[in-house]
Amino acid sequence: MVTASVRIAGLSVLLLVGCKPNLDQTVSIIESPIVLAVRSDPPEGAPASPVQFTALYVDDTGPVVQAPLDWAFCSARDPLANLGPVNPKCLEKAGTWLAPLGVGVQVHGKLPDDGCR
Repeated sequence: MVTASVRIAGLSVLLLVGCKPNLDQTVSIIESPIVLAVRSDPPEGAPASPVQFTALYVDDTGPVVQAPLDWAFCSARDPLANLGPVNPKCLEKAGTWLAPLGVGVQVHGKLPDDGCR
């Protein structure tokens, strides 16, 4: 006859095997060009001060040096009803709230005078 402790040990082994995580996720595989990060130099600037932005733009072969990234400052205030980090208008291609900055992986410009409002 099987003792209670052997049954508990066997049941524990079955439970541990049943909790194996699914490691077949491919979330970190890059299949198409994407911006992974943006670096600002200086990291924080005063209004109307010069700044340089550099994008870490990669594709399935690695970092891309030349890319058609179109940069602009967005002055549209984020509405209180929006749960996202920025106003959805900032994702549009054109508008009076966008101040063009340049095209490419790295751009230089000045921060807006009213950037802290």
